[in-house]
Amino acid sequence: MRVACLATLLVAVMCATATASPLWVEPPPLPWTLVPEPPDLAAESWLLFDERHGVVLAEHNADQPRPMASTTKLMTALLAVEVGDLSSPVRVSEAAVSVGEAGVDLVEGEVFLLRTLVRALLIRSGNDAAYAVAENVGGSAQEFVAMMNRRALELGLQNTSYANPHGLDHPDHYSTARDLLVLSRAVLSHPELVEAVATRQISLRDSPDGQERVYTNTNQLLFDYEGTIGVKTGYTDDAGRVLVAAAERQGRRILAVVMNTEDHFTEAKTLLDYGFESFGSVPGLAFADLRISRSQLLAEFATTTTTPGVPADTAEAPAVEVVITRQPVAIRVGEPPGGLADLLSWMLGVFSSENS
Repeated sequence: MRVACLATLLVAVMCATATASPLWVEPPPLPWTLVPEPPDLAAESWLLFDERHGVVLAEHNADQPRPMASTTKLMTALLAVEVGDLSSPVRVSEAAVSVGEAGVDLVEGEVFLLRTLVRALLIRSGNDAAYAVAENVGGSAQEFVAMMNRRALELGLQNTSYANPHGLDHPDHYSTARDLLVLSRAVLSHPELVEAVATRQISLRDSPDGQERVYTNTNQLLFDYEGTIGVKTGYTDDAGRVLVAAAERQGRRILAVVMNTEDHFTEAKTLLDYGFESFGSVPGLAFADLRISRSQLLAEFATTTTTPGVPADTAEAPAVEVVITRQPVAIRVGEPPGGLADLLSWMLGVFSSENS
């Protein structure tokens, strides 16, 4: 009986294919994966991105330029890898040790490998290390800044401007959440930098006066958020707290950017939780482009429901249950998917699932 139905259906499709004009029957509305509204954050700008599917899951003021503090060092590190020689020796200058603010206590005249200084600027966010890297790679800090701005244009960072290699406040030094996302993805394409931003601690050799130099990564999420692989923190008076965070779970990588907030770690966690728990494996899932025969076949669609009784203001996201429903799908005769063999295989699968 099943074979006879399938044969009849196949003949009907083949006959329809031979007609001059295809027949299109509008499909019924199809269910999209249901997700809650994005979280309400205090950050002035933020963005959440799903790397696996290449989609922005949610955003707020993502193209609004503002100071980016030490997330600047992502560009400094990127140029060091792309242009510099990581195995080259770097002599620390007086200008480098005089930058001030956060540092790794470099001493004028010390010599380190460029690789070590790149790690120091990413892990501990050392301003002195960033300046030393800039002088080595660019020949001077000023020329390096010009290189940073040229590379920003190449990456399509239309709302980014650099005035220094470390991120201290300057009127001409700013970026956006979207630009920081693009820059972070470029950084994460280099294994050397991927390893550095995920490292929890760095030890430099003792300083000339015998001082021990052991520093912990400034990114707290590496220690208390499952799957965190980086990326970079930042803070200045003008920028507030800034963070680009990336985490991987079950084959998915999600990046969150928060700018100008008081609690960048908590808000980045909130965004990452929203991405992992609300969207499942495929964000915005809808099967809206199935092309099958003119029969009233049914296709399975995944929708979600939330477990009742869970308060909306709890720390835990609502439990999500997947519900499978069967509905008529779009009908387009005269355009079998991928050829007759693929159509036959598809219909066999439909009949098989319908009778299982």
